Amino acid sequence: MTKTRKFLVIAIALISVISAMGLTWALTSLRTYQSLYDSVETASHLMDSLEDFTLQAAYRLEPDFSYVSGTNLKDADLKQIQNTMLDNTAVGYDLLSRDPNFHYSVTGKDVALQSVEKPDTDSNSSYSVTFRFEDGKLKGSGSLLGYGFAPETSQSLRDSLEAGSGTALYSEETGKYTERSYEIPEDLRFHFPEDLTFTYSIPQQPVYSARSSSYLYNVLVDNNMSTIAAIAIFLLGLLLELIVLIRVPLQVEEHTSPWSLIARNSLEANAFLLVMLSLVAGTAFSLLAHLAQGGDLMSLGVAGGGKTGIVFARTVLFVSYIFIMYYCSLPLFWIREIFTRGPVTYIGERSRFLVDLQRYSVSLAKSALDRSLTFPVVLNLFFLLVIILTGSPGVAVVYGLILTAVLISLAIIVHKGWITVSREADQLANGDFKSEPQGDPTLFKPIYDRLLAVRRSFQKALQEGIESTNMRNELISNVSHDLKTPLTGLRSYSELLQLTDDPEQMRKYAGKISQYTSRLDSLVTDLFDVSKANAGSLPLEPVHLSLDQLIYQALEEAEENWKKKDLQAVISLQDAQVHLDPDKTMRIFENLFSNISKYALPSTRVFVDLKETPSSYVVSVKNTSAAPLNFTAEEITERFVRGDKSRHEVGSGLGLAIVKSFAEVQRGRFRIEIDGDLFRAIVILPKPEKLPEVPVSEQDETPVISEPQ
Repeated sequence: MTKTRKFLVIAIALISVISAMGLTWALTSLRTYQSLYDSVETASHLMDSLEDFTLQAAYRLEPDFSYVSGTNLKDADLKQIQNTMLDNTAVGYDLLSRDPNFHYSVTGKDVALQSVEKPDTDSNSSYSVTFRFEDGKLKGSGSLLGYGFAPETSQSLRDSLEAGSGTALYSEETGKYTERSYEIPEDLRFHFPEDLTFTYSIPQQPVYSARSSSYLYNVLVDNNMSTIAAIAIFLLGLLLELIVLIRVPLQVEEHTSPWSLIARNSLEANAFLLVMLSLVAGTAFSLLAHLAQGGDLMSLGVAGGGKTGIVFARTVLFVSYIFIMYYCSLPLFWIREIFTRGPVTYIGERSRFLVDLQRYSVSLAKSALDRSLTFPVVLNLFFLLVIILTGSPGVAVVYGLILTAVLISLAIIVHKGWITVSREADQLANGDFKSEPQGDPTLFKPIYDRLLAVRRSFQKALQEGIESTNMRNELISNVSHDLKTPLTGLRSYSELLQLTDDPEQMRKYAGKISQYTSRLDSLVTDLFDVSKANAGSLPLEPVHLSLDQLIYQALEEAEENWKKKDLQAVISLQDAQVHLDPDKTMRIFENLFSNISKYALPSTRVFVDLKETPSSYVVSVKNTSAAPLNFTAEEITERFVRGDKSRHEVGSGLGLAIVKSFAEVQRGRFRIEIDGDLFRAIVILPKPEKLPEVPVSEQDETPVISEPQ
């Protein structure tokens, strides 16, 4: 490191240290003490705290005394009012009792309450008061009485009651919270025991304590002078740093850290960095000043005692302001660099936006020529012909300059495209398939497009893998949940069966076991059927059968359950001959009619229609739902989704999923339509002579099969 660079670093560091020392001194030592007369708001706030303390101190010595009275109030309301007042004034008592600047003595006939240090009522350097209550009025002497100290008519006590009168009250008898029902009367009065003597004193120049409350210290200390001095020291430090930066050659600063960071960055990067740095430095400066002046920072060293707390606070301030002052030299260097090089020159050379704009302009112009080589070839031949015919050296020179400019531009285009393609290839090689493509591939666009296609393929495969994992996890969770109920029932009734010798009970338990076994068998069967159908391995045994007769048979089997809900079937079927698997087709309508048995609104009609289209038969089953249909048509056909989300109805949640799978595996279609509370299931099955084509993938459009009106 050269001597100039050493001088730069040492000078800025020295200025930062001296400025930090001055700031720390100004914020922690330079302060004045204000009189209570200087601020009406300060005096009022302090008097409110003294009145809170008076009430709490009297209550601690005589808790059975009635401190409030008023007309039209029950004893319970008076008790609530007094408890509310005591709760709301506890903060003021806590602040003053823990404050080493507050000295108090409350004495009675047989009781006493006082601070470690006795109140000073004779010194002129303290605010003091000695009083007692006689005939319900305050009587006493002292300087604090002149500031509006009047606990027997305290507006702050009344305000605290009105603020807390609408809140809930905890009852120890019932263990519950109840709303307060009383209103604060206009003639509410505050009373205090007449056998107590109160003496308070506060020093006019309180001292800070890191171990106790600093309430009075913060109230009576004026920090205006320290703030003005801190700002002046800070600005003087910045001025000295700027002078040092101007005295050092710019080339030295550009190669010295941290100013070299600003020298390397673009205009936009420096603007962002320094704006953020200014915000952070300004916020830190203000926050540290506030904590130092308020005494909060000193409390961080409370574990080591008062002196340790002050030393700790000043150390934190000193070190923090060293860093703030040191790095404030960065924006000063940036300003110096801009005006040294000239604003126009600096912006033109260091603005990444302007540089890229020029580069992209050339690239776009040359890209237009690259798409058609006819024009440049013809232009080149024209210049060569002119040179040959004229034999002019000037024309040859102009041609050479133009050709050189074109070649340079093309080289820039090729280089830029190569960088873009290489970056994309490196990202793919490193397994980065999420980053957005950046840059213009120019002449390498075909290769770049193929790389982007590879990226999209990997992204799609990754997304499908994530979805597959999520579906598998959801499937395991749902299967576990639905298998738990019958398995729990089997275990429970098996244990009960072992514990009884009563034949009647044994038959009852055996019947329950049989029910749970059937339910478990049905669930497992449904699960295997859906899995096989989705995997395309479900065996089919199609035969010629009458679809309308099969629907009639399914209706007969559902008739008993429909009668329990007083459901009336409105049937409109026509002759329909199909070539389908009878078991799978029967299962479709069994599930649909079972779904109606569970979720249809009682005492309503169910419409079952069978109509013919040119290539298929359309079966429509329509009913009114008993519960709100708060799901979509797509959701209800998913596995383990039920119309009854509370799961009150027995079922696997696979019914409609099976309907959809069994219809599609037989080259049919299934869809749901929801209109308010109207639920309509539509099954479309192919005719034997013309089966609809199965789509290659889910993305292919499903052929629309018109329905007869």
